[in-house]
Amino acid sequence: MFEPLTLLNASRLLLIPEYALEPRAYAVLGALCWVRYQRLTHSDVDFEAAYRFFTHVYEFNPQVLPDGLREQFASTRPPLEPPWEVWHSHARTLVAEFFRDRGERLLDHAVILYRLSLDVAPATYAQRPTMEFNLGIALHERFRLLKERDDLDAAIAALQRAAQSIADGYPNRDLIWSALGDALARRFESTRALADADAAVAAYRVGLPLNGPADDAGRIRWFNLGIALGHSFELTRSADTLAEAIDVFRSMVDQTPKDHPAYAGFLSELSNALVSRYEIGGNLEDLRAALRAAESAVAEAPTEYPRRAELVHNLAAIRERHSRAPVRIVPELFCRLRPYVAPPEALPPEAVEGAPEILPGIVVAIVAEDGPEITVFAASSAIEIAHAVFPESAERGLELLRQVGIKNLRLLPLPPVFIMKIGEGRPDSDVFLLETEDRFVASRITFLDELAERAVPGRSRTHGVLVAIPRRTTVLLHFPSGPGVLEAFEVMRASAGMFGDMPDKLSPHVYYVAPDGRSEIVVSPGHGGAFSHLLYGDAGLLR
Repeated sequence: MFEPLTLLNASRLLLIPEYALEPRAYAVLGALCWVRYQRLTHSDVDFEAAYRFFTHVYEFNPQVLPDGLREQFASTRPPLEPPWEVWHSHARTLVAEFFRDRGERLLDHAVILYRLSLDVAPATYAQRPTMEFNLGIALHERFRLLKERDDLDAAIAALQRAAQSIADGYPNRDLIWSALGDALARRFESTRALADADAAVAAYRVGLPLNGPADDAGRIRWFNLGIALGHSFELTRSADTLAEAIDVFRSMVDQTPKDHPAYAGFLSELSNALVSRYEIGGNLEDLRAALRAAESAVAEAPTEYPRRAELVHNLAAIRERHSRAPVRIVPELFCRLRPYVAPPEALPPEAVEGAPEILPGIVVAIVAEDGPEITVFAASSAIEIAHAVFPESAERGLELLRQVGIKNLRLLPLPPVFIMKIGEGRPDSDVFLLETEDRFVASRITFLDELAERAVPGRSRTHGVLVAIPRRTTVLLHFPSGPGVLEAFEVMRASAGMFGDMPDKLSPHVYYVAPDGRSEIVVSPGHGGAFSHLLYGDAGLLR
């Protein structure tokens, strides 16, 4: 009884003229819908269909009705339901079964019954828009399944009839207009016709919830509006249309919790729209905002997010574009140049080219600081600027720009210096902490000797220096001079490993920089290398 084929075969009774209004046929179909309701679906759709069938059965044979329903009919004496409502209700049960079973014959039969209902329903019937709506949904679903364009055109026509015949207070008005927008947007995918894109935008606007995307259904409608505006922009290149799409996506991001499954997707669409505006307007701030949105999308997407690879690819593409963005050569630019230390994998590949290594695994790129933003220069962009400014030294242009950035950083105030007293009464274990909110604190290792002298005046650097840069806003220094170096190293190693999950993390290592400028990562004091020799070699500090 619960097989879809049973429902389908029984439904064929309605297509036989002598049975279409026959109470015995209605008794069979009503009983089938009632059993499905009681034993399988517990669905209002099945209950409503059974109820309407039984209104045509009760007067002839009340004993056929189930006990509870027969008692209800005896007390209320419901009127006969119009045949078009009976057929329409049964079509809904077929569609509901289709979504459970995915059998296309169920959908075919539902479409036939919907059309039959509309053929006989009066033109002024109050529920006619809902009947057109359900026909449109079934046709659109059949188009998704079979890809026959006639179904999509017929779905749009039915939804247009439904939408254009309802007043403002009509139930489910927003659903009807949104469904029309969905069908028009679907047709745009194949026609690329501006008329379809604009009609979809207009339909989505009518179907929007009045108070913004307060729930998932509202979010979907706002999101669809943004996508449709993007389609319209693709054809018209209208800045106003694109600006509205950006406003829609930004609103979606602002009003959606970060742990919502669709949050990363909303950020991604916002990022794509901002890139489009950068392409037509050339405003670097749009590209920077796109980069921030793309970075947030990757950061917020769960590991199992189905489009995560696409988000990562988009982020890489925007980073590359950002690194190649043309830079206006103005005097103010040189005041904003800074050195930027980072592992190569944390930089765009174009920025790593020509960037010298200052510590093992740490290179010095060139950036321009602009308020809260930084622009990382690709080597090609930096060379282009250098050639324009230093034509007589073109071959050294990249290094000259880097030196300008280092000079600018030297002129800035020194970060506060805190002394970490490790060994009680043992100054040879002191660790010096430089830390502030300045994102270029770590970049000051580009002039390490001067930094050490300014931070700790008079402290001997005869034996080199231990350095840690766990994050951009922090530098740790220790000047080996006695046994306290072991305690200092352990504290620095622990501190360097504390920031693994921080967004501004830089390096988990402790480095030793010898007096001659050579540097190495220190895994442990006795692991070998120059630092181990300093401690345990002939005349070493710990001998």
